[in-house]
Amino acid sequence: MKLRFTHEATQNPNSIADYVSERNPKAALRVRAAIVESLQTLVLFPHIGRRQKTEGVRKLVTRIRISFTTPSREGSDA
Repeated sequence: MKLRFTHEATQNPNSIADYVSERNPKAALRVRAAIVESLQTLVLFPHIGRRQKTEGVRKLVTRIRISFTTPSREGSDA
């Protein structure tokens, strides 16, 4: 599975980590690691999460955020 992100989605993890880093640099490292771990899980298990009302959309609740995903067929460019 190939992940695609909206512009806003690429900015949020950095903004979150920067915010946390100002208050607790060690916690910021954990936050970034949790985000990366969630994305790696999503790549391995693209159909993880709960189905939503919108066709093809799933909600993945992680330790720090809620992510909405649309799994693509394996081998596609989505």
